[in-house]
Amino acid sequence: MSMTGADSGRTLATISPEYSTMSPFNSDNTRLLLLHLSYFGLYDGAGNFLKDLPLEINASSQPRWSRKDPNILYYVRGNQLKQYNVGTNQISVVRAFSEYTSVSGNGESDISFDGARMVLVGNGRYVFVYDLVNGAKGPVFDSGGRSFDSVYITPNDNVTITWNSAGSGRFQGIELFDRNMNFLRQVARAGGHMDVTRDANGDEVLVWINAADPAPICNNGIVKIRLADGRQTCLASLDWSMAVHISAPDNAGWVMVETYAPRDPMPTNGWTRYTNELLQIKLDGSEIRRIAHHRSRPFNSYTYQPKVSVSCDGSKLVFGSNYGLQAQVGYPQEYSDAYLIDLAVNSPGAGGGSSGGGSSGGGSSGGAGGSGGSGSGGAGGSSGGTTPAVTRYEQTNGVAFTGAWYDNNSAVHSGSSAKGAMDAGARATFSFTGSSVSWIAYRDEWSGIARVYVDGALKGSIDAYASPFQARTVLYSVNNLTSGPHTLVIEATGTASGQSRGRWIWVDAFDVGSAAAGAPPSSGGRTYRVEQNGGVHYSGAWFNNSNIVHSGGSARLAMDAGARASFTFTGNKVSWIGLRDEWSGIARVYIDGALKGEVDGYSAVTQTKTTLFTSDVAWGRHTITIEAAGRRSGSSRGNWIWIDAFEYFGDPTGSAATFNSRATTQVSGGASLVSPGQGEPLQINYSAVKAQSGAVNPAALAVLAFRQNGVTVSEAGFSGAEMTTKGRIHAEISGPISTGFAIINPNEAEAEVEFSFVDSSGAERGSGILTLPPHGHLARFLHESPFDAPDPFIGAFTFTSSTPVSAIALRGLVNERSEFLVTTLPIVNPDAPRRSSLFFPHFADGGGWTTQFVLTNPTDETISGRLDFLSPGIPGQAAGALALKVDGAVQSSVSYTIPPRSSKRFQTADGPPNVRVGSAKITPDGAHPAPAGVAIFSFRERGVTVSEAGTPALAPGVRFRSYAELNRRTKVRTGLAVVNTSENPQTVRLELLRLDGTSAGVSGSIELPAFGQRALFLDEIAGFQSLPEVFRGVVRVASQSGGTIAVLSLRSRVNERNEFLVTTTNPVDEAQQAAAQLFFPHLVDGGGYSTQLIMFRGSDDQAPAAAVDTYAPETPIAWAAEP
Repeated sequence: MSMTGADSGRTLATISPEYSTMSPFNSDNTRLLLLHLSYFGLYDGAGNFLKDLPLEINASSQPRWSRKDPNILYYVRGNQLKQYNVGTNQISVVRAFSEYTSVSGNGESDISFDGARMVLVGNGRYVFVYDLVNGAKGPVFDSGGRSFDSVYITPNDNVTITWNSAGSGRFQGIELFDRNMNFLRQVARAGGHMDVTRDANGDEVLVWINAADPAPICNNGIVKIRLADGRQTCLASLDWSMAVHISAPDNAGWVMVETYAPRDPMPTNGWTRYTNELLQIKLDGSEIRRIAHHRSRPFNSYTYQPKVSVSCDGSKLVFGSNYGLQAQVGYPQEYSDAYLIDLAVNSPGAGGGSSGGGSSGGGSSGGAGGSGGSGSGGAGGSSGGTTPAVTRYEQTNGVAFTGAWYDNNSAVHSGSSAKGAMDAGARATFSFTGSSVSWIAYRDEWSGIARVYVDGALKGSIDAYASPFQARTVLYSVNNLTSGPHTLVIEATGTASGQSRGRWIWVDAFDVGSAAAGAPPSSGGRTYRVEQNGGVHYSGAWFNNSNIVHSGGSARLAMDAGARASFTFTGNKVSWIGLRDEWSGIARVYIDGALKGEVDGYSAVTQTKTTLFTSDVAWGRHTITIEAAGRRSGSSRGNWIWIDAFEYFGDPTGSAATFNSRATTQVSGGASLVSPGQGEPLQINYSAVKAQSGAVNPAALAVLAFRQNGVTVSEAGFSGAEMTTKGRIHAEISGPISTGFAIINPNEAEAEVEFSFVDSSGAERGSGILTLPPHGHLARFLHESPFDAPDPFIGAFTFTSSTPVSAIALRGLVNERSEFLVTTLPIVNPDAPRRSSLFFPHFADGGGWTTQFVLTNPTDETISGRLDFLSPGIPGQAAGALALKVDGAVQSSVSYTIPPRSSKRFQTADGPPNVRVGSAKITPDGAHPAPAGVAIFSFRERGVTVSEAGTPALAPGVRFRSYAELNRRTKVRTGLAVVNTSENPQTVRLELLRLDGTSAGVSGSIELPAFGQRALFLDEIAGFQSLPEVFRGVVRVASQSGGTIAVLSLRSRVNERNEFLVTTTNPVDEAQQAAAQLFFPHLVDGGGYSTQLIMFRGSDDQAPAAAVDTYAPETPIAWAAEP
């Protein structure tokens, strides 16, 4: 870093870059242009002063370096565009625009990437592109006197105009024009500091601070906008105390961001993360590099702002700062020094930056656009399963148009063209042969309503209005047609919803599937109506309305934005039944997480028990979600959304599926098997692992991974489950949190399963009975039928079966980015409670981490005891008590009293800025048995929960084995937490084995003080640092001192956004007798999910070979062995 001082013997108050979006460096970085308060000085590339520029080159002149000649500057003066040669001091007129009294670049725009063009504004009103090579002025856009701020020229020579008015209409926010000043689209609803560049893949993008956005995808976010379609990606979310400048190099895959704090919080206790820093943010959102603190404080209104500016190639940056001079007597408040950083020398390595967070906007998870339904019987689109072959037909291929249609040739369309119509009765008729079809179209704030016909039958109305616009989006689709010839007709109605400014309907293309996927089982199905209180899950503020006009005499309604009602069913068609009146608003409809469109519930005449949305889907398990938008059309008096009932064609919601199809995979020597992880819809299987006749079963583990929008957002590990006739789990249903339960009956006779709910106060809150057929499988959230748990609920769920079954429980959290995070929950057998202490080998608190300790009473009597928190300890000194803020009080021990068949929860508070770790011990009172326990770790980063993992409370032992993986390619690591459960120091030996139990020749040890704990990754253990790039095997952890230990195994992954995900992989006690057979009651593949299935020798007497039988309704998972 080098510095140019404003007090270097010259009468200067301020030296700084002019602005972030014009590069102060010339084309070869040998010259640097800096502002001397209001005039300019020339420096060499190292920051050494060379000379002052002529006085007519000042802040009003907006000098810009030529991209072609490193000695040439362009600037404006009056109505002239001029150039200055810094080598010869020659000034010449490039062009005089006599039609204007003044021309300007409006202060922020630079010259185009190829150096050929710049955008100018005449008389503050007329915007045009000027060709520097050919001396040609392009077509002029007349702003009509509307107030605007900045203009930019983009990498593709398009133009942006930032209007001073925010909103979704024309002449608001940031709009994009082509070089001939033809309007293309709105790309942002509000202005803000920004810059334009190319993404790593060549897309032209705008990077912008969205602080003024009326509907942001993240708060005070650094947002990347793809100009081709307006898709937004949140790269980082900042504290509201900060403002920013943005400076983007040409095509480096990064953007520079400088933060400053106008309210001047006191350093450094008043600062939040990234306050007064220079940041280098990767354009895929995967990394944020913290370059420097500028420490410039607001002793004036503007010149203190650093206005970081980067060179075109991204190798150098310069910024201003008044650091160290704010309080010196005699210096004016405008004082500023300029600092230069050579990123090629000073740039930190990947390990030096902090992780970034990306969140894609412009649609919900799993969907791009979607179909909307409006009006009674409105038809929605199908989200259903994939088809064996899909062919795209452009609107120019076999589509018959009648009425007035107009061509639009734009790169945003499929095939770079589309047709639009606005007159009532204009029709596009597409004839095809196949079993499914989708209408691909363009949607924006000028779009209207269309009718859709399939084979001459009216399927409903589609409201194409959208803001911001959506290109190449599915507006309607239908599956499960009889394979053969069909017609799809799109008809303009000449009408629009209250928000739209036009009535346009667009036809871009059609997708045709050659065969239907997901046909219903041979047993068929029938239509079921489920009332609003029958297995529907609500989040947000909903109100009951009891009236005979509703189905079942009641309905629920909401008006707050984000309030949701979700219903899960098995079938191939679903309808939302509600009420429409003059107080009704707009709702969003999702199928399986994909946005299908918006439905306007307004009606001047009240309609009850009316169908607001219908969707055909592939036969299978699906979820429909209705979300209040919190807004209404112009005619409505309110925002209310009504849920009366749902109708679907399929199986009863409480019924279990029969899994009669089986595939066997032979495993020899241990193995890691992976599912394909591709396709839609979700495929559900279960597996049984059994050793060859007479052998002892190997240990088995599964890791479930979920990817959303191309990013791994969650992983959950769970061990193979034994057969049982009883089980109890902690259950929670509250807003974004839900509890899932899967149970299988692998027997040849049916199983009758009784279940009940008891809340945390000990009160029973519901019970029931379900029947599982032979080889039956049932997977439901507990708020769904047949369980129908109360919502909200926190307590315990207990089941008892007439014949042995196998089960698994999962906790689901929808995080602040609407991503679904999965955590496994232990199932305790009420017939086998433990009467000794149990241990949590690891917890984390602070630095974004919190831990929940959930204790479940396995008995039918009240139990009590205490939970102690212990520090890790240091060599030679026993671990001591560790005080945490738990449930609002700072304490190192908490007492518990838990009613029969219930549970109790304790929560840490994420108080300190640094992470604190340790262990916890459950000690029951007297002769009471110990509760079953689970510790749930949660990690939040920039206000978003990015990871959760659950580990059971463990009994101590002497020797353990756990699956171990190190994969530097996929950024997967195994970590261990080991706690000494005895009062004497211990030496713990660690040894790596292959999956078949043979030695890998790597060993090490750790020392633990009395009751001490250590947590570290495998490659951090002495002797383990030389592991290969990819290792899959077993780590053996054994006490060498005669005492007992408890061991937790953790699996971490750094995902595509550079976020830290963690899950637990439970170790195996070598002394524990292996089960005759292990089951995985719920394995999934497709729909974003994939599964890894691992078998290894958990002790020397276990067999290294086994058969894996996988069961499914139709085709089981095709496992592939990892090398």
